[in-house]
Amino acid sequence: MSAKPTVIVEACSVDEVNRCYPLMNILRPRLIESEFSDQVSRQQKQGYHLMMLQEDDIPVSLLGYRLVENLIIGKFLYVDDLVTDPDLKQRGYASQLLNWTVEVAKQHDCCAVQLDSGFENADAHRLYLNQGFQLSAHHLRKSLRN
Repeated sequence: MSAKPTVIVEACSVDEVNRCYPLMNILRPRLIESEFSDQVSRQQKQGYHLMMLQEDDIPVSLLGYRLVENLIIGKFLYVDDLVTDPDLKQRGYASQLLNWTVEVAKQHDCCAVQLDSGFENADAHRLYLNQGFQLSAHHLRKSLRN
């Protein structure tokens, strides 16, 4: 039996969001499964979109994004989260999602797609640079919690 083609769909229902938890937990290990759908729901009310790239109706890669506008850049699409099942890497899923964000950004008249990535994530940096992203700033944080 041949595999169904990959499709990108938004996780909107609680069930769809909960299906994303195992993958998102790989990227965001501090997340608590019983609180995940409520967290996503709160973020969705603030403009967050959780997209699933599915193969045979199974999420294999996820992308969370928001449309943002500020005085520095103007209107842009910000990628909050991007993760692929570690057993399915090197199949182009993350690239497919990043290419999809570029099209969404263009449809919304954005001037850029932007994201942050941890220093230690060399594989992701290689992907982003290969996709045409450029290092453009240092992201600084002052934690208010221990």
